[in-house]
Amino acid sequence: MKQSTPMLLIIDGRLGHSDLLIDDDDFVDAPPSWKGTSIHEDSPSGERKSDDTNMPSKDVVDELRNYFKGQISYLQSENWLLSKQLQAMQSQVSSLKFDQKRKLKLLVRMQGEIRTDMLDIKAHM
Repeated sequence: MKQSTPMLLIIDGRLGHSDLLIDDDDFVDAPPSWKGTSIHEDSPSGERKSDDTNMPSKDVVDELRNYFKGQISYLQSENWLLSKQLQAMQSQVSSLKFDQKRKLKLLVRMQGEIRTDMLDIKAHM
């Protein structure tokens, strides 16, 4: 059952009212069409003015760029360390598998020798 809930939304600098449907089924509905009024009421066309008041300053952009460069550098170094650890673990697993195969071959050979020795003992009794 769908219920209508009125909501006030601010999206992309536009203020609007909408009836948001609460949907309890598992189907994907088409995206809603939002109706709104511009927050720049003084514009004759109702469109948003292209002023620089909403643009971040160059200092803020540079600060964010430097922050994210640092984060990227940190994550790259962590990725490199984790890759090296993964390679070391893969090498250990490979070594363990090789050692396990060697031990199994030795065990099978010893079982064969024991069987041969048992047949020899039975033959000499």
